[in-house]
Amino acid sequence: MRRGSPGYLRGRYRRSASFGFLLGLLLPTVLARPLLAADTIRPRVTSFYASPSRFSPNADGRSDATTIRFRLSEACRVTVRILSPVTGRTLRTVCQSSYMGLGNRSVVWDGKSDSGAVLPDGRYTVRLWVRDVAGNMGYRYPYSAQSWIDTTRPEFRGLWASINPFSPNGDGRKDTTQVRFAVSERGYLDITIGGNGKTRYWRNILAPPGTQWVTWNGRDQSNVPVPDGDYSVTATFRDLAGNPADTTRTWRIVVDTTAPVVTDVSLTPNVMTPYEPDGQDDVGKILYTLEETCTWSYTIRNPFSTKLRGASMAAMSAGRHSTSWDGTQKIGNSYEAVPNGRYPISMLFTDVAGNRRWVGGTFVVHSYYLVCIDPGHGGKNGVYDPGAVGPTGLRESVVNFDVGYNRLRPILEAVATSEVGYPIRVVMTRNQERDPTMTLAKRPAIANSRGANIFVSIHCNAAIISSAHGTETYYYNDGTSRGDRSRILASYIHNRVIQKTGRYNRGVKSADFYVLRHTRMPSVLHEIAFISNPTEERLLKTGTFRARVATGIRDGIVAFLKAYP
Repeated sequence: MRRGSPGYLRGRYRRSASFGFLLGLLLPTVLARPLLAADTIRPRVTSFYASPSRFSPNADGRSDATTIRFRLSEACRVTVRILSPVTGRTLRTVCQSSYMGLGNRSVVWDGKSDSGAVLPDGRYTVRLWVRDVAGNMGYRYPYSAQSWIDTTRPEFRGLWASINPFSPNGDGRKDTTQVRFAVSERGYLDITIGGNGKTRYWRNILAPPGTQWVTWNGRDQSNVPVPDGDYSVTATFRDLAGNPADTTRTWRIVVDTTAPVVTDVSLTPNVMTPYEPDGQDDVGKILYTLEETCTWSYTIRNPFSTKLRGASMAAMSAGRHSTSWDGTQKIGNSYEAVPNGRYPISMLFTDVAGNRRWVGGTFVVHSYYLVCIDPGHGGKNGVYDPGAVGPTGLRESVVNFDVGYNRLRPILEAVATSEVGYPIRVVMTRNQERDPTMTLAKRPAIANSRGANIFVSIHCNAAIISSAHGTETYYYNDGTSRGDRSRILASYIHNRVIQKTGRYNRGVKSADFYVLRHTRMPSVLHEIAFISNPTEERLLKTGTFRARVATGIRDGIVAFLKAYP
């Protein structure tokens, strides 16, 4: 189609008309004012507080202001005011309609009023108003917090050590000390211990009012033990508002891990003879020199560890001292001289730091031999114990008691001093034929507690077969010198009894009998004869046979004491 033709013109017109129509529809929409979305959501404030809650606007450079902190959920206009908690009057406007973005925000209050004067000590209300750009007020309106102005100095009332000196040597006694302090109010404490090139410190200890403490174990900040010596303790205190106490407290602590020194220890006389009537060498002494004041205690024991004597003193001064012992032990309500033996004395010295020193020696006593005779049976755990019973009713306990108490005891004590070098005395495990209070454990306990030199238990044998007969003697072989001495003692007694009675020799044997195992001295158990054998029962009934048995036992004991004084 040609440009000038009517058809061409009609086509252009139609296109122009269509474009104009569309433009007329769109222009009002494009040029119209935009519509705003409605915002009715209130802004939120979280974590609203003053830090520190207590402060001291006294221009000393410590806690002179507090920071009022809060978190906004969106951008807001913020107003912060300080109000009197009593009247509710505004004392200070910290900020007024200040625009702040979302997130953590803060303002600082210097403790002053709007006039510039520092407010007096006390509690103040902090109020927070927030309004977002849409004009919505905060979810809680207004928000409230508390802040305290405190310019009064706290009191540091005392500093001391609970144990001083102390001994951090790991022995369980005075290994630590408590550094104690007393303050008037809640606050923070700094403690420093220093000396001998070592330092230990505690910082910012939050302490309530009253008396509190920290424990020092005698180690420095690197957990290395400090050397002995003097250490200075310095402590400072400040309250929660940062006000320092009016004084810095100091104290002195001594670390001492050295045991007390005891020198020139000696015993006199070399041998004690408390049983002799001449009055000489009756008292033993241990002499010693103490280098420092200590608590003191001593214990004297018999050869089998039974405690005979002991005493203590709260404070023994430095110098030359002596401890005496008269060679006796308490028996019932009286004191009796102890038998022959070696009696160890141990003394414990403890200095003020808890360090210990043990010093000891041994008193050698020559007085008399003590033989413990144990007539078997007769009582056990509250009831009468007859032991074995013969065919005609002869009770073993009767024979044992008669041989031991009525026959052996007197002839042993009648042995001349010249024959064995010392007198012989006897202690019985029971002093009557029937003794229901006796127990198996008491028999060796009596011998051990009295420090007996020899223990002999007397019994009659028994067997199911009535023809069993003869004499036998037992000892306990524990593999020690005591076991060897027991075997020798058993042989001496056994052979002498066989010589006196002419009974069949069943030999000397080792056995694990309770009374032999639990005695600490040479010990034997002698079976006289078989009470279950009719022939030997008849012999056991006679006084003549019993006397021969007692004589044989005595002769065996005497022979042993001569050979092993």
